[in-house]
Amino acid sequence: MPTVRVSRLINAPVGEVWRVIADLEGAPRWNRAWAKVRLLSGPAGQGALLRAEAEDGWTSDLEVGGWEPERRVLFVPRPGPDEDTGRYWLVLEGQSISLQPAAEGATLVTMEARARSRGLMGLVVGRLLWPGYQRRGLRAALDALAELFPPG
Repeated sequence: MPTVRVSRLINAPVGEVWRVIADLEGAPRWNRAWAKVRLLSGPAGQGALLRAEAEDGWTSDLEVGGWEPERRVLFVPRPGPDEDTGRYWLVLEGQSISLQPAAEGATLVTMEARARSRGLMGLVVGRLLWPGYQRRGLRAALDALAELFPPG
């Protein structure tokens, strides 16, 4: 199971960073992979369902599988019909965002993505290609999140 983890120090206290992350429909402000996010059920929190849409119209339904205010949120993809057929070599199992207080009012933010590979090609893609691709995406999200909290 390939896992990618990226961390960054954000120049804001945990509570401020959490408020931005907990605003699920506002996630496109810092997660540019998503052009639009819509809550499908309930308020943000454990068990909430959301739909993330990319610029090209591709959508992904996610469930909030873990919600620990000011500490951690876990997104678990809800599999589509194609994923159950074994069509994909690699299937995302979950993405999490963890917050940890750091010195002088800063926050260490860690984003992690886990995937499950299928077959030989899945093993190759999961070990050689996906980690770099995923790492770039997580770093871009952390960079955009940090831009919301300029130094000063």
